[in-house]
Amino acid sequence: MLKLCLASALLPLLSSFAAATELTGRYGFLGEWEIEASLTERPAEGRGREFAGDLTMRHTAVCGPGEKPVKAGNITLAVRRDRYSAKLRLEDAECRFDGTLSDEKVVFIKCGGEQSIPIRLWWKDGAK
Repeated sequence: MLKLCLASALLPLLSSFAAATELTGRYGFLGEWEIEASLTERPAEGRGREFAGDLTMRHTAVCGPGEKPVKAGNITLAVRRDRYSAKLRLEDAECRFDGTLSDEKVVFIKCGGEQSIPIRLWWKDGAK
């Protein structure tokens, strides 16, 4: 009976970490890359929250020579209020950057040997 009571008490806590949260965004000078990610919250140190999951980028315009229309990777996001620190792995490039979760706030990131490129990230449907 005690085990059942403990399990009942802990179940809501565990399910809050397992629920997926949708992140969306735009990447590129014209916002030509659409970003979609399904993130799962995991335990974080301090007062913030941490999310991680797979990320897909889709090119919404005509691709240049040798450019792939879809890129896949993963992202880890440490969030405190509307500010975030991110680690993005996309194919063979990795980058770290900080910004504000907003469809209007832009941060410039440099992944691999590329120039600094603007990115905007925000919670889909205003979640979180």
